[in-house]
Amino acid sequence: MSRGVPRAARVVALAFLSGACGGTIRELPDGAGVADGGLETGDAAPRGDAAGDADAATLAACGTPERVRICGGACPSLGKDACKGVGCQPLLDRVSNAPTGVGICVPDLPIPLEQCGRCPDGDVCANISGEGTVCVPEQLCQRLTKLGVANGCRYADFSPYDGQPLAIARGADCPSKACGPACGACRGVLDRCTGRSARHGYGTCVASWEWLPCNPSQPLPRACAADNYSCLAWAPPAPNDTASLAYGFCDSRACGTGDARLVCAAQ
Repeated sequence: MSRGVPRAARVVALAFLSGACGGTIRELPDGAGVADGGLETGDAAPRGDAAGDADAATLAACGTPERVRICGGACPSLGKDACKGVGCQPLLDRVSNAPTGVGICVPDLPIPLEQCGRCPDGDVCANISGEGTVCVPEQLCQRLTKLGVANGCRYADFSPYDGQPLAIARGADCPSKACGPACGACRGVLDRCTGRSARHGYGTCVASWEWLPCNPSQPLPRACAADNYSCLAWAPPAPNDTASLAYGFCDSRACGTGDARLVCAAQ
């Protein structure tokens, strides 16, 4: 028996837990349920309130409101069946690229993945094996920080992520041409506000309708130079941390007219 809980209510609850954990639920003859992937959610054995609370805490620590799952380390492992055929992709240190000990279920992220450098306002970045440094929901890096692996994350301006929430500038603190919650939206319909971090409560507007990657420390791509564009990239946060230069983008603005945090190379 299941202590008087109606079977329909149990099925609904088990289906919810199955979706949160990426597994499937089988309703057993005695009313118990087992979620593929190792999380038991039925009455197969008395567990007590403490065990149930521990499971709930694990689910809260290892996923985000956007349903992006963290796997490995202190979180449940996710195989290829649970993670849509690719399994758990390792999260790497943002500077050394060494494995952090946990991974991310990449198919849970918005597709197609966007490279860090021009993330939508509100996103931060994570260094994921095989994908590079990509835009992710801030809640994901908040969870990773609580798990002790904030070293795999950056803010959208490539500054090191340390768990501090994204700042919001006061109106008087908004530089010219800045954008963000207190600074206003970008004027161009297809422009995107990017670059807000814990230390800078404002972003800068970049074109979201074209993506011409470049590196300001290297010759400009032919397609970029043909339009007399400049190459913009977020300034490296430290001498030994120059990853941001590989995520530059061509832009129609002239050097010296954009956000002071951007480095620029002209044709």
